[in-house]
Amino acid sequence: MFVFLRVWDEFVQKDMGMLEMSHNVWPRGEVSAGWEWVGGAGGRDGGTWKWINTSEGVKAELTSNIIKDVVAVMSSPKWNSGLIPPPQPWFAKDGDALFSHNRVRYLKQLGRPNNFLCWNPR
Repeated sequence: MFVFLRVWDEFVQKDMGMLEMSHNVWPRGEVSAGWEWVGGAGGRDGGTWKWINTSEGVKAELTSNIIKDVVAVMSSPKWNSGLIPPPQPWFAKDGDALFSHNRVRYLKQLGRPNNFLCWNPR
């Protein structure tokens, strides 16, 4: 599965580029899950992601290949079933493309806002 997510900064009304999410289950049961910024103001980082269960619900945690640490956490109301992984489709459209309940929060990426941004499939 490959999906491109449009990331939008609601505060400054700015397109932050595309976030490419991938998830593959191989014949022997191995799972690979990756992410990468594509174009726009998204940057040049990429890495792996995994599901985590937090006190606020299920989230996707993105780890950078560059700094080898968690750099972002994604959330969606659709993931709050308590199941890991949540029911599919994981990256479905959620209402208005500009004002979504799907969120991404940057933690340690230099030059990135530390506020909540929204994402929706392109």
